Order: sequence, then C-alpha cells, then structure tokens
Amino acid sequence: MIEKRTVISIDVESWGLYGRPFWIAYAVMIDNCFRKTGYFLCDPQKALNDDVMESDKIWVQRHVLPYANNCRRTHKSPEDILDALGTLLKQYPDSIIIGKRVFPIETNVLYECLRRIRIKASATILDTQSQIEIAGISEKKFPRLFYELPVHNPLRDALYAARLFKEAQSTSP
Repeated sequence: MIEKRTVISIDVESWGLYGRPFWIAYAVMIDNCFRKTGYFLCDPQKALNDDVMESDKIWVQRHVLPYANNCRRTHKSPEDILDALGTLLKQYPDSIIIGKRVFPIETNVLYECLRRIRIKASATILDTQSQIEIAGISEKKFPRLFYELPVHNPLRDALYAARLFKEAQSTSP
C-alpha cells in the first residue's frame, strides 16, 4: 500500500486518441486524502486540426463538449494547458501519476508535458484500470459516486480513477 506519498490522478480530453488535448483535470492526494482538484481548459476548437477523423469529432461533440461548454476556459491554447500541467507536476516532484486507461491519451499528454518542461526526473505512471483487473476485481463492483459523474467530465473521471486506485491499494497484499 502506498502511504505518505503524493498521488496525482489525471484525466485528459482530446480530439481522438492521438489528438491535441483541450481539457486536463487533476486530483491531488496526499496520504490518501484529496488536497487539491482542478482543471485546465482551452477552447476545444483550438486543439482541433485536420488530422482528426470525422468519427472522433462526432464522438467528442456528443460526449465531451456538452460538459466543456459549461465550464470556464482557464487557458488560451493546448500548449498553455500542457504548461499548466507541467507547473502542477513541478509542485509535486516525487508524485505518482495515475489515471484510468492511461494509454494512449494520458501517456501522450504526459510525455509532451514532461518534454516541454524538461523535468529532470522520471515519472511513475499507473493505470488504475489495470490495477483492479490484475487484482481480479470488476470495475462494476465500484459504481460511480455522485461526485464522480458525469462520465467524460475529466475532473469527475480523475476523481473516479483516484477512488479506484485507493480501492486497488486496499485489496493489495
């Protein structure tokens, strides 16, 4: 069990699996308690480019933009939100970074973020979905709580990933 360690749960929304990010949310836990939550959001259209498949555009428009459109924009561009994430990670240099199904979206964003800030440290990145699957536990055992809804709101998804992480830690030998 990981105790007395900072864990940062992140979730990213982008245009498709390999598109540019427009919304990054986080939940910082210290000693298994939430200490800070927030998000970085730019205009989703600024992250859209010609490489995005039409099916990805439709999916994002249906599942993510209804929530993004109700939130305050905190940054001007995808590069700005990457830099903001970098600033957050610098505040917690030895943290464990977690997420639910982190490949490829979160891992690509973390790579780009760490490349931009040139942090001189390696990052521990854990996938909470893999953790519970390895433990032989179904995600259905942990339905989302009211503050973890709606799905595809990255702050709510980051909070859910954090809870799955805590659950997986409590079932570890």
